[in-house]
Amino acid sequence: MRLTGCNSRCPDGGAEQLSLAVQMKGVEILYDDKGNKRYVQLDVATIVKDPELVEELLDVIICEARKNEPSITLAELKARAKKIRKK
Repeated sequence: MRLTGCNSRCPDGGAEQLSLAVQMKGVEILYDDKGNKRYVQLDVATIVKDPELVEELLDVIICEARKNEPSITLAELKARAKKIRKK
């Protein structure tokens, strides 16, 4: 099984892919007391067996977590990067 990447806004595909990840053997999503997704537990054997899949899974999880963040233009990103390099 391969997860496909999502764009910076994570349209509904992110949640769908995260649901697929929960069904993967060796991957478990853990919840806090309020029922919020809090942790991802990965079996070491899964990481060793298919590290690229685990990397894709983590990309989807990060994308899903950031889906409500405002987007920035490429020009803004370049300006921020330039500012950081000057420090």
